[in-house]
Amino acid sequence: KCGFELLKLDGKTEINSKFLKCERLYLKTKSSLIKGNVNFSYLKWSDYVDFICKVNIDSKLHEQTNINFNDISFFAPELKGLRETVRLSGQINGTIENLNLSDFKLEYRSSTKFSGNLSLSGLPEINNLQINLNSKQLSTTHYDLSFLPAYPFYENKKLVLPQELYRLGVINYTGKLVGFLSNFYTEGRLRTSLGIISSKLSLELG
Repeated sequence: KCGFELLKLDGKTEINSKFLKCERLYLKTKSSLIKGNVNFSYLKWSDYVDFICKVNIDSKLHEQTNINFNDISFFAPELKGLRETVRLSGQINGTIENLNLSDFKLEYRSSTKFSGNLSLSGLPEINNLQINLNSKQLSTTHYDLSFLPAYPFYENKKLVLPQELYRLGVINYTGKLVGFLSNFYTEGRLRTSLGIISSKLSLELG
């Protein structure tokens, strides 16, 4: 027994050695609910062993979808130890390693929200993560981010966050961001409890 418990599964499903297609999917576990159309493509069954790099996703998730990463870790062991839940909807394309999110909405804990388009390359290694973000709305707080574990997640170590983030209160951002977490270019509007900034900025941290 792997510990993954499926409570309910509905939808039109087709599966073979090259793809898995689920239309009008309703999948419920103890911790997650997935609604929408979910398609996976791969070259052979054994590609599931390297799900993050070898299984291509083409999916449209409906609102009310919420995913606990502990469920995903049964298929992607690199995520083991990441137990947070996110609420999300929108179009998902690519592999986990190179992921494209379009017309996407995401909510995490009480204050973290995202609406827009987002491309991520390099997951799950946060330090090497390359980001291309076009945000209609992005908001978060030091409190929400403090729950995120550092990679590798199974070590149960938290991300080390600058204390200055706490002073910013709720951080709201609208605009574009391209680069890495430690070296990026941003063009947009940032609003915090300390004020509002509209700028074009290249920033290198650390």
